[in-house]
Parts: sequence; structure tokens; C-alpha cells
Amino acid sequence: LVCVFPCLQIHTGLTMSSKQKKSPLLAMGAGCIAGGIEATAIWPMEFIKTQLQLQAKTKGAKLPYTGMIGGLRYYVETTGFFSLYRGLAPTLVGSIPKAGIRFGLNSVIKEQLRDKDGKLTPAKNFVAGLGAGVTEALIVVAPVETVKTKCIELNMPFVKGFTQILKTEGLAGVYQGAAATAMKQGSNQGLRFMWFNEYKRIVTEDGTKPLSPIGGLLGGMSAGCFSTLGNNPFDVIKTRMCELHNIVFVQS
Repeated sequence: LVCVFPCLQIHTGLTMSSKQKKSPLLAMGAGCIAGGIEATAIWPMEFIKTQLQLQAKTKGAKLPYTGMIGGLRYYVETTGFFSLYRGLAPTLVGSIPKAGIRFGLNSVIKEQLRDKDGKLTPAKNFVAGLGAGVTEALIVVAPVETVKTKCIELNMPFVKGFTQILKTEGLAGVYQGAAATAMKQGSNQGLRFMWFNEYKRIVTEDGTKPLSPIGGLLGGMSAGCFSTLGNNPFDVIKTRMCELHNIVFVQS
């Protein structure tokens, strides 16, 4: 989903001269819109995923479900459909600038890495995504992910949960797990942009054909699957480190 709106600026960019640079501001604006849509659409699955990751066996915790479908069914039947959106507010607030930084900075870094013919290798696409991912993690994702995880664990809305975190742990509690988050976001975006740009190059035959929004959707889905398989261990560690009473992990 997060690739559909940016594909609109890619589509219009195909009518320009191949040497004309695309505007980072256009990429940033498209990314902001896409980020908000993405966060809202996938939040119920993100909610269940976080609950499963918080189920630390060392603490003897047990959930009444063991998978995604069972978790969705459990919350709909016990606390209602809208309980699946608990903790969405901090993620939604953070997703808009996060996606803007991701696509805008990625566009800037790619322009700096192009060769004299304007081409990029998969390795350079990975570096551009890595730089954008680490930056968005340190500026936006680390505090938002920490507050999101603790709000879900505390079963509190955003404002009340954020106040409770500041009261009990101080500002440092908001940035708990920042290193693991940076590792997760950096590797995630590096792998995602590398895959998606290679996919786009093949589908558009090196930019001679436009990439449709549906094509962008399919490319984004495959890129998301690829990047998740590559960096899920970082995601699990990041979630555990963001817990309210983390006593298992000290460093990434």
C-alpha cells in the first residue's frame, strides 16, 4: 500500500527527460499520504503481532490465541472490533512524517549515488534505503514504537499511556529500544527499496513503460514480504526491548 501513492509521482516522472531529477518534496508528500493509509489499513494485524511478540515465555505469559486469525477473532468476540485499533493514534501520528522522511530522504540519497548515466545498482538502492530507514527510526519511529508497544501492554489510550510512561520512566522511557528500532528500520527499508526498485526496473523495462498503481501495489507487497523475512528478528527484539518492564534484554 505504501508504494501506490509514490507510484503516481513515478508515473508522471516518466514523461520527463531521463536526466531531470524528481522532486524530493513530491516524493515526501506522496509518502505522507501513503503512510497514513498504510498505518490505518494494516493496524489490526500489527496489533495482534505486537501482542504475540510481547508474550515472553520467560515470564510465563500466555495468550488465549496463538496466531493472527485466532487473535482477530478473539478481540472481535470479547472486546469488539474497534478494540483492534487500540494504540493506533501514536502510530498514525508518526506514520505520516515517517513515510515522508523515508521517501524524501531516499530520493535525495539516490540522486547523490547515481552514476554518470543516471543509473543505480541494487547495492546503491540498498544504501539509500538504509540511510532513510535509520534516519526515520531515530527521528520518528523509535519514540512512536515505544509508546505504541507500552500503550498496548498497559491497555491504555495514547495520551493516558504517554503520560504514564513519562511519569514512571521519564523521557528515556520513550526512547527505550532505539538501537534495535534503528537496526530494524534500516535493514527493512534497505531491503524494501532494493527489491522494489529492481522490480520497477524490470516491469517498466528500464523506465520505457509507466508503472501503474496496481503494479506499484504488487511490487510493494512483494517488497514488504521480502524485507520482513530479512529483518523480523530485529523486529522481535525491538518489541521486547520496548516493553514496560523489560528485564530480559539490555542491548540489541
